[in-house]
Amino acid sequence: MIKIFTVPAFDPDDDVDEMNKFISSHRVIEVLKEFNHAESGGYWTFCIEYLQSGIKYTSKNNKPNKIDYKAVLSEEQFKVFSKLREIRKDIAKEEALPAYTVFTDKELSDISQLDEVNLSKLKTIEGIGEKRVERYGQKLIEEFGKSEKNGESDK
Repeated sequence: MIKIFTVPAFDPDDDVDEMNKFISSHRVIEVLKEFNHAESGGYWTFCIEYLQSGIKYTSKNNKPNKIDYKAVLSEEQFKVFSKLREIRKDIAKEEALPAYTVFTDKELSDISQLDEVNLSKLKTIEGIGEKRVERYGQKLIEEFGKSEKNGESDK
């Protein structure tokens, strides 16, 4: 997302305050600035690129920012995402692996947005290769299918 601010070179206080409030309340990616000349005087134009609202980010102990998938996904997609996380946890426990090596949260989020979950659709998800589909795909699909039959998900 992009927001543009125009700040007069003379008497910029109110405009600078507005821009600073915006910057402090958004996750800013980049700020580009340019000075422009006009008959009434000069002004600065600031182009602020920021991350989409609705996505919550945290930064604790220099760890990478995390996405709040409950804020990003629809209610139904988040139910599917949560069920997929449970299945991933069980697979990881059986394989004695960290859960993220089975499928990442981003990959599960992408899977939760599919119209149906099958092996060919899993292969379309960025980051999921043939080997992980062969190793974990069938188990994920079977367990997800069981949860659908038990009424745990409408997907």
